[in-house]
Amino acid sequence: MVEGGECGLESVWESPTEFALTTHIGTPPVIGEDGIIYGIYETMDLAPVPLTPGGETVQWTTEVKVPSDEKGFYILLGVESKQMRTYVNHLIDITDK
Repeated sequence: MVEGGECGLESVWESPTEFALTTHIGTPPVIGEDGIIYGIYETMDLAPVPLTPGGETVQWTTEVKVPSDEKGFYILLGVESKQMRTYVNHLIDITDK
C-alpha cells in the first residue's frame, strides 16, 4: 500500500493460550532508522482483538504507516512480565536485509 509517500508495515500476530485471554500486544509503534517513532501506541488493554478462547489461538493484523524512503525499522514490542499489568518493552530489528 502506498499513499502520499508512505507505505504500511503490516504485522500478523498470533496468541495461543491455555486460558481465555483478552489482553494482547496492542498496536506497537515502529521506530525508523532516523529515530522517529511512527504510529500511535495503542495499549494492550484497548486493542480491538477478539477474546482468545482457552486452549485455542487467535490471529490478528496490525498496520503502521511509515515513509517509503526509510530504510531500517525497529518495532517496539511490549510483553507482559511475570507481574500482571507490568510490561517489558523490547526493541526488535525488523529491517528487511
